[in-house]
Amino acid sequence: MKNIVFFDLDNTIVRGYTQKLFISYLFEIRKINIIFLFYVYFWFALYKYRIVKNPKRTMERAYSFINGWSVTHVEDLLDDFYRTKIVDLLNIEVVTRIKNHINSDCSVYIISNAPNKIVEKIGNELGINKNISTTLGESRGRFTGQIVGDIVYGENKSKLVLNLLSKEEGLFKTVFYSDHYSDIPLFEIVDTKIAVSPDKILRKKALDNKWEIIE
Repeated sequence: MKNIVFFDLDNTIVRGYTQKLFISYLFEIRKINIIFLFYVYFWFALYKYRIVKNPKRTMERAYSFINGWSVTHVEDLLDDFYRTKIVDLLNIEVVTRIKNHINSDCSVYIISNAPNKIVEKIGNELGINKNISTTLGESRGRFTGQIVGDIVYGENKSKLVLNLLSKEEGLFKTVFYSDHYSDIPLFEIVDTKIAVSPDKILRKKALDNKWEIIE
């Protein structure tokens, strides 16, 4: 029987918010100014403390600045970003699980609200070539500064997974790793549920239901 395994990205594979880390990186290399940096940090804080429940508005504002940027140039920046910022923040236990699942011929996905280019870069480095992520618009080799379709968040995550699973043939079991309470709708539709350094709400849910917890 095939296993289909889904990994969240932020605070699961990577210890931190990859979008916030990337914005900070762009500031360090002087691609954005300090006013824009604080502006984005403000919106991330509203999301972190659950003042803003849906982060789409935050993401739309945060990525409007890349309008007109070359896709190839951003991919080059992501190479450096991964090497200098992400490698040291990888959750070793989770990366080991990823390798074990891949070696067991599981179908492995990253499912994340983070932009597709960030998810693809980290996934490729870890041997994961499948993902469900928020898509940044492109036209003629340049970013449009817009988000295409909806973001991959909350109940929309579970809908996207159900749609993917509806196309699978044969028998399979599903596994999901995540840290955040907003992923509870997806946890509820998979067979094996693994909470990774969970927030307070998800931890209670995991303990009450005797799910595995990775600290």
